[in-house]
Amino acid sequence: MTAAQHQPSIVAISRERHAGKGWQAPASYEFAKTNHLVPISAAEIAHAARSMPLAFVQSGDRLVLVAMLSLLPGNNLFVGPDGKWLGPYIPAALRAFPFILANSGAGAAEQFTLAFDEASGLLSHEGTPFFAEDGVTPHARTSEMLQFLVQVRRGNDAVSTAVAALQAAEVLEPWPINLKDGETTRAVQGISRINEAALNKLSDDAFLALRRAGALPVAYAQLMAVQNLSVLQRLAQAQGAARQAPRVDASKLFSPAMEDEKFDWESLLKD
Repeated sequence: MTAAQHQPSIVAISRERHAGKGWQAPASYEFAKTNHLVPISAAEIAHAARSMPLAFVQSGDRLVLVAMLSLLPGNNLFVGPDGKWLGPYIPAALRAFPFILANSGAGAAEQFTLAFDEASGLLSHEGTPFFAEDGVTPHARTSEMLQFLVQVRRGNDAVSTAVAALQAAEVLEPWPINLKDGETTRAVQGISRINEAALNKLSDDAFLALRRAGALPVAYAQLMAVQNLSVLQRLAQAQGAARQAPRVDASKLFSPAMEDEKFDWESLLKD
């Protein structure tokens, strides 16, 4: 099943439906090949900023911080022709697949429900079981996935608060990126960045307000990650070459320091 054919079927995990069943981890990132933007959570901002550009985009009625995996919608440059991830960091939202966090409440009464994409092709009677042998207690791995996604969700909420503060401080601006396609040049629409000059001109009180909102790490990470536009360029060139070659050599796309960096994914499960 290709990403273009994949139509999600999100079902809440329950004893009635999933006891006695299991799931397989995805063998590749083929499912993410059309994701060109991915939301970034608080705990992963510094990691993502080292590997890919970060930007602000409108999502519903608010701006959100995203990793830019391509400048073209429907095209993820970090997924190679063989489905392997090209790069030292994989956004948390993609590492959770095929699990989804559903919110069955609101405000202080919000409740989180772990759900599963049954159209992923990863539901089976083998693999990791959803429930322990008693058919009632969630399997340890199921509980870990729920905890992981709850932490990611709370991190997203923290970033949302920070981005709202940046917007209120008027330090965001449209990001003028022009994409050349053959003889044609067109502007990439709908993305914003930090206006560094405006940030530096803030009064002491306004700057302190951003610090209190947790907005300064978001702002500086976005500024630092601008340099990763060149990563997208190299990936695009490598993907083009891969149409005639069997594989993409990711070692030539990132600096040695980035390749050697190891991240403790499990640390994202902790407060």
